[in-house]
Amino acid sequence: MDGLYSLRFRPTDEWDGEFDVVIKGQELIWPVLTIDREADGCLTLSGMTDGSRVIWGEEFWYVVQVEPGAPSVSYYGDQVCWRTDHAA
Repeated sequence: MDGLYSLRFRPTDEWDGEFDVVIKGQELIWPVLTIDREADGCLTLSGMTDGSRVIWGEEFWYVVQVEPGAPSVSYYGDQVCWRTDHAA
């Protein structure tokens, strides 16, 4: 759909961070608004896909799962999962 793209987490201080994102040649910065660790050990970082209207015509809520297992990112619109991409 979008080819290969990258998300790189960058801490902005001790408690906050953002993702540097490159999709279809577009460089975006997505703020991390929530970090959660579930009882089962699942670690997720989430926020809004600021600037993604130029790519997808919409902005979404994203959830990046970094632990356990291979990383993935899911995109939500109106609390419905639009798609999930897994790390290559």
